[in-house]
Amino acid sequence: MFVFRFASLIDWPSNYKSGSFVIGVYGDKNVYDLLVKDHGNKTVGAQSLKVKLFNSSSEIERCHILYIDKSKAAEVKDLASKYKSQASLIVSDRSEGLKNGAMINFLFQNNRIQFEISKTNATKSKLVLNSQLAGYAVKVE
Repeated sequence: MFVFRFASLIDWPSNYKSGSFVIGVYGDKNVYDLLVKDHGNKTVGAQSLKVKLFNSSSEIERCHILYIDKSKAAEVKDLASKYKSQASLIVSDRSEGLKNGAMINFLFQNNRIQFEISKTNATKSKLVLNSQLAGYAVKVE
């Protein structure tokens, strides 16, 4: 899964390099189940991985990565704004995700899942995207 791979391609602020590495999933239990099944017992660097499922925006807490399903696309802008100062990588699954503040947005093109990134949005959240990540993206802003 791309979401797990993103974890190693971001330079996280020092206060995010201790404790558990948290990937939050908002709105898609299938993505949550896949992450837990395929990556639940893995680590990101020295940090143990913890995957959390959020069913409402009021449940969302600090995450390294927050994946927002397309069913919750209307909330990307508010969530990106809310978590901008917390150095959370916002990943969306809707065409206007980057415009609404996400750092990574999934696209379905040429019968493949691909993604675009916004270095500008990442910088605003104090995240540094590895140049390798940009090389995998179909579009970089």
